Amino acid sequence: MIYTKETYPDMHAVPSVFMTWFYRFLCCALIPSYSLLFYLLPILLFVSNSDIVKKGTYLFLAIYYPLIMWSSFILIRLYAKRKRKAIKSIVVDRNGIHYQFVYGKFESILFEQLERSPEYDSTDIDWHPRSRHTREYLYGFIAGEQKIIDFQCAAAPFFYLMKNRRQLRAHFLQGVELFRPDLKISPDLYRTFFIHPETYEFDRKSYGLNIMGIIISITIILLGIYLLMKYRFG
Repeated sequence: MIYTKETYPDMHAVPSVFMTWFYRFLCCALIPSYSLLFYLLPILLFVSNSDIVKKGTYLFLAIYYPLIMWSSFILIRLYAKRKRKAIKSIVVDRNGIHYQFVYGKFESILFEQLERSPEYDSTDIDWHPRSRHTREYLYGFIAGEQKIIDFQCAAAPFFYLMKNRRQLRAHFLQGVELFRPDLKISPDLYRTFFIHPETYEFDRKSYGLNIMGIIISITIILLGIYLLMKYRFG
């Protein structure tokens, strides 16, 4: 929907209760189970096969368990770090985007804070594609540095999965266009995130067709591999 500065409304992130608790259940069930398995597996081998003792099992356990405990310590630190960054709710309004974190802290990225890119002839609002270590995200510039603009409230195991994160992204971009027309938005954003460049609405139809095309492509590839293996190796 097209808004003006006067009619631009607030948009709140809407949590998906089922998916949120489903992912939390998986984390709460799988993480402790795998941790317990790593601690108990050497003991089970020790009990089930006494011959292993003769081959230096005690030495192995003396090395294995300190490593496991150190790994557990690293995971606990990672857990605490992710908790500090876990977002509970998001609101986009005429001032910018506002985050409430799980542990109670609030943070905002205001439209008036956003700056032009320090690089010559570069867009001011752009996106970073998904990589091996990071997921895709939008970014702008504040104080000459890139600032991630997040629309996803998921940081395992602190999941708050949102139904309307794509709509939030489109709404934010329209806010940039309305309140900071001096900033240049990358045209790739509209194509990548299926946002109509004139109405700033999330294009569900194009997104659905894209997902369907991916599923069909994967199915064809897997079917081709199956047929090749079947007729080549019998």
